[in-house]
Amino acid sequence: MSILIFQRNVHRSHKAIDEESITKKHDIMLIQEPPTAASGASSAKVTGYQTKQAEVCNRIRSCILVRNDLQCSQSNELCNDEISTVILEGQSKNKTIVSSIYIDHDKLQVTLDLLQKIVDKSVDLQCKLVLGGDFNAWSMLWNEKKTDPGAKETLIEEFIVANGLNVCNVNDKPTYERDNSKTIIDVTLSNDPDLIKDWFVEDEHTHSDHRAITYKIE
Repeated sequence: MSILIFQRNVHRSHKAIDEESITKKHDIMLIQEPPTAASGASSAKVTGYQTKQAEVCNRIRSCILVRNDLQCSQSNELCNDEISTVILEGQSKNKTIVSSIYIDHDKLQVTLDLLQKIVDKSVDLQCKLVLGGDFNAWSMLWNEKKTDPGAKETLIEEFIVANGLNVCNVNDKPTYERDNSKTIIDVTLSNDPDLIKDWFVEDEHTHSDHRAITYKIE
């Protein structure tokens, strides 16, 4: 069974979520910078989907919308303000861990430490892993024209290489566009080179300066 995934930083816009869920009918939506309530929790709600996010938060920077009829569980120990994680039940009880990620440079080491726990969990469960989100970094690993010589890029690249993760971005189509700036800062990673199919950056980017990314996992 194929699962259709949508990934996007929606820049706090309800419209950026609603238009995609209505027109595409994705199974899972990995959302970064979702609209939030006064409590700091995500207010992203779409009919037919359940919202997964950290139970205790200051200001949520990521969440996951999962179709109601898709079997999954939330892993609270693998969630914080910047990362939301669910575990999908697959055929023959194979599991897939899926995380939505927003990387804040001021919290980079905390984020990488939690990502390491997520990778370690996938190893313990011997399951598949998908990490998708706004990395706020520029690297040739995900087809940017050059790597920014900053410390954040080095740390993220070292994490990817050390864990043997696959960068699933295809071609050099920008994922972010604002004024004259066009860059690739939205990234998808997996622990299986054959897991993700049909990775694609949409052309339109209404209601957000990030383009939507879609792909399938099988």
